[in-house]
Amino acid sequence: MSTAGGKAVRGRLANVTAVVFAAGEASEPLGPEASERLGLLFEEVSFVGSNADTGAGARGSVLGRLAKVFEAAGEERVLVWDPALAVPSAVLLALCAWPEHPAVSVRIDGDLQALCAIYQREPALACALELIDAGETGPSGLLAELDASVIEGDDLAPLLE
Repeated sequence: MSTAGGKAVRGRLANVTAVVFAAGEASEPLGPEASERLGLLFEEVSFVGSNADTGAGARGSVLGRLAKVFEAAGEERVLVWDPALAVPSAVLLALCAWPEHPAVSVRIDGDLQALCAIYQREPALACALELIDAGETGPSGLLAELDASVIEGDDLAPLLE
């Protein structure tokens, strides 16, 4: 059992690195509360701000920042969540419980959410670096290249309530 702020915390997942990923300035103020929320669910939580210093060009893009997240992760499974995507904790836990795949994401309002997904670190890092070398900057290609498993429709609806 681990502790948080002197209080015993039971049942936190230890085999997933959880990352609060502020994709833009609107997400930035949500970071501390989102990090605290994930800290109740996961043992390893980090925050990546929208102005993280990752270099220029594609390496400084959202995809470049994701590659840095994968490089730094302490666990093989990495949950990435932008708090601007206001999803219940049940969705984040469902991503972790879904059968393992190189990537698992949710489709909300018809859009696949690369910043609300769980990734296997090594394949995601290799894929992100290949996409960056090809000049990609956005994260959506990562899910396509990794042939992501998707939680949607009837599987997702009860989690969003």
